[in-house]
Amino acid sequence: MPVFFPVVTTVGEGWPHMESIESVPTVPDRGPLTAITRGIVRMHSEYFGKGPTRAKTERVGPDLVICVLHDALTPVERTLITRGRGEQVRSLRRSFQDVMEQEFRDVVEETLNRRVVAFMSQVSLDPDIAAELFFLAPDEPGGTSG
Repeated sequence: MPVFFPVVTTVGEGWPHMESIESVPTVPDRGPLTAITRGIVRMHSEYFGKGPTRAKTERVGPDLVICVLHDALTPVERTLITRGRGEQVRSLRRSFQDVMEQEFRDVVEETLNRRVVAFMSQVSLDPDIAAELFFLAPDEPGGTSG
């Protein structure tokens, strides 16, 4: 039985229907923000063994992309948090982001055809919410980027 993760299939208010992570590659492309969300969720699922239960990507102005992930912590991380080891969870997540930064940047750069000039990642332990921020290079006048 497949594990289900909500995958954003539309941009706007509320959270869309749930789709199997296995079906993500076969679902028709519904826009660059959806593609970014899927790429980020896929990486979290692959490397942590568990993806977020909800995720959504938004553009903030022309040069900022934010991907928000809900309920992304693993059972092991939650156990550490409840036993007073939350800072170790934060440290592990920071280390992961440091070594995986280029892969995260690639998701956005390849999707939008824009260079990421800065990447930041932050996690809140309670509530369990993470944010990936991508600052884009200024768009070229007359360019065709997303």
